[in-house]
Amino acid sequence: MGVNQVYTTDGMGCSHIEGVSEGVVCDADIFGVKRPADYFREQFAGCSCYKEVVTKVKEIQKRLRGGYACAVRRRGSLYLFRDPIGIKPVYYLGTTFASEKKAFAEGNPVPLLPGHVVQLPDTAISAAEITEATTTDPRLLLDILTRSSSQQVEEDAVILFSGGIDSAILASLSDVPLITCGLPQSKDVLFSRKAAALLKKECFRVIVSEKDIINAIPRVQSIIEEKSLLNLEIGLLLFFICQEWDKEILISGQGADELFGGYYKYEKAFQSNKDVKTKMRNDLNSIWHGLERDGQIAERFDKIMRYPYLDLTLVERALGIPAELLFRPQRKGILRKMARLLSLPEEIVFRPKKALQYGSGIHNVVKRNVVKGKR
Repeated sequence: MGVNQVYTTDGMGCSHIEGVSEGVVCDADIFGVKRPADYFREQFAGCSCYKEVVTKVKEIQKRLRGGYACAVRRRGSLYLFRDPIGIKPVYYLGTTFASEKKAFAEGNPVPLLPGHVVQLPDTAISAAEITEATTTDPRLLLDILTRSSSQQVEEDAVILFSGGIDSAILASLSDVPLITCGLPQSKDVLFSRKAAALLKKECFRVIVSEKDIINAIPRVQSIIEEKSLLNLEIGLLLFFICQEWDKEILISGQGADELFGGYYKYEKAFQSNKDVKTKMRNDLNSIWHGLERDGQIAERFDKIMRYPYLDLTLVERALGIPAELLFRPQRKGILRKMARLLSLPEEIVFRPKKALQYGSGIHNVVKRNVVKGKR
């Protein structure tokens, strides 16, 4: 896994010293908490049984903002729990657990699902529920996103930028630079320069060649654990950005499509009078697969991924948006209203969506060299 040093406690280990405390190890990026393991140790100090641990986990999941996967040992029992969105991963098999499947020498470890708590070896499980709060006011949603962004975007951060509405809104809410990646004449590289100028933002460009992509494919394939074409393509984008950007925090617009109706398949379902909200909720429930991919790449470069759109309060509010507001007059209708409240340029607000792997030009290179078996 590329870990050079492991800090241990009570038979458990972590590669980050702030993730270790007496009876606790965790992989956590919690906003406003500098030493998350110490925080969790204090929270569980009075717990002596499974019921008390589960109650405390549910309190934590409602209160904390950020990503975390944590192991706590109390009175001889070992418990695992994870944040409700699934920003940080953890796998387990029997009484063994790790952040990645490749850490297990043998067997078939299973992921702890987002929001779940388990007493190892899988003797009891509970899960947090993400509730919905009906919302029709773009100002309220923008206020929540603004607070989320202010918590997550620190001075040394950079925003992953394609010129699209999701990343443009994040750019307008902060003073940090932007970064985009793609082939020299790709749509994202060309438009991101124009969009950054319209937003009066500094934008770094990571320009890659077909040879760069081909050479990086084996490395990225060795890092990501779910070997899909999509994961490879997005993983390559993030790989090149991490390789070039020398600071720690990367801000992503992940989650905006699932919450605000960004995909064509959602619009098609809405126009066909199908249950588009259930389709969107199902995609949100599985977004942790993509977050895990991002985290696996970022961790190899000692980077931290953050997702302002996946703030739990914003997620609960966005889930309660009526479908009509999402798809009329066009996809992401209410998000475009939020953008107009920020006075974003019309050219950005109404630009049609183009998925990153296509807009960057990476898809065609991977298709030629992987799908057709040239590599």
